[in-house]
Amino acid sequence: MELILSTPYYTIHHSTSAHLFLVEWSEKAEKISKEEFKKHVSQFVAKVKEYNIKRFLVNSLKGHIIMDIETQEWHDKEIAPQYIAQKIEKIAFVLPEKDYFASISLEQAFDETQAQQLQTRFFQTFDQAMQWIEN
Repeated sequence: MELILSTPYYTIHHSTSAHLFLVEWSEKAEKISKEEFKKHVSQFVAKVKEYNIKRFLVNSLKGHIIMDIETQEWHDKEIAPQYIAQKIEKIAFVLPEKDYFASISLEQAFDETQAQQLQTRFFQTFDQAMQWIEN
């Protein structure tokens, strides 16, 4: 996979053959502000469009923001419709068992009205997520 973006909060690797992004959040992601998070997610969506991505796997084992209700609603109004328009086929998340609040906030964000149209699954291991996203 080719590294296409690296920030203090996450990296994005691209698999051309699978039209797949692998996003890996860093430990610093837990400290990201809501405004920074929104900026980075919007930047990610631009990369999804630029590379014509159809699937992505988000590895949050090292860290992820806990999204409050306002951020979850913003995600549903601003981001999910762009994923739908891009015809995203699958989104997989790898979530740590120990970080209950981050896991719940992500699951709730993808349980909002628009996001329910996306095929999203949550896993506890990277291998399980990769197996599902590739099939």
